[in-house]
Amino acid sequence: MKRIIIALLFCISTPLYAQNFPHRVGHYIRTHREQFIADAAIVLAHSSDAESSIYCGRYNGAYEINPILGPHPSAATYWGVELGTAAGLIGLNHFIYHRWEGTKKEHLIWVVVAPSVTIGIVDTAQNIHTIHVIQNYPKSSIR
Repeated sequence: MKRIIIALLFCISTPLYAQNFPHRVGHYIRTHREQFIADAAIVLAHSSDAESSIYCGRYNGAYEINPILGPHPSAATYWGVELGTAAGLIGLNHFIYHRWEGTKKEHLIWVVVAPSVTIGIVDTAQNIHTIHVIQNYPKSSIR
């Protein structure tokens, strides 16, 4: 009985603007598809780079060449740097999109997305190549 009373009080006390929340979210998603696709591309590219870097770092001959991260950074460091960068780029995309929404300039978000995704793909490919080289390199040659 207490649960029913609490649920009823919660329903009654919920503000009117919050009750319309699913409709507003659905409308925003339908009207900003290009922005969501760009955001997803950035997150996927940076996530694949982070995960391939972590996987590559598990091998004995591999080390990170980025001087900011150090030779053997932790998984949390990789994810923090990659997702922090992705968050910054997504923020820039949203600024560009909303600054020029309704004009042809709103498509400038791809100027930010294309290089970021390209770099993420290239970094992931380099990490996979490094893993392949380390796996096929004679064990006696690794110091």
